[in-house]
Amino acid sequence: MERGTLCYPTGGHDEVSAVFKPAWRGRAEGEGKMTANVLSRIFTIEIGDTPTLTFEVQNLRQAHELCHEQWLKDDLAEAKSDGAPLWDGKAKLRARMAEPDESALFTEAKNNGQPSDGLTLVYLVKLDGGETDEQPVDPGAFPPTRT
Repeated sequence: MERGTLCYPTGGHDEVSAVFKPAWRGRAEGEGKMTANVLSRIFTIEIGDTPTLTFEVQNLRQAHELCHEQWLKDDLAEAKSDGAPLWDGKAKLRARMAEPDESALFTEAKNNGQPSDGLTLVYLVKLDGGETDEQPVDPGAFPPTRT
């Protein structure tokens, strides 16, 4: 499964812990692709009542579809904040338009991250650790180690 990249925003925003850029999973050829010519909007996924991550897609339908993606559910169940999984597998995942402060954090993190053609997820909660399977690998090491 093609994942994308994980990068960390620069600046003093402790509430933004990481930016993950997975490949977008469009249903039809070209659907879901972000281009400079397409207007997109920033959305937030809440887990229960907690704003957890922000991302950019073209419309609310795509935002809602992201809540049903198994790869995202798996990642949210594995990721931890304060020792607890972000998602327990039962709480409702709800997409909504991002608040202005969430949009500003997303924009700053995206601008400070690595360029990507994929979907960028900016976590609004502090993640434990920082070691995830999306961390860059030092290609010169054997066996390869996470950097």
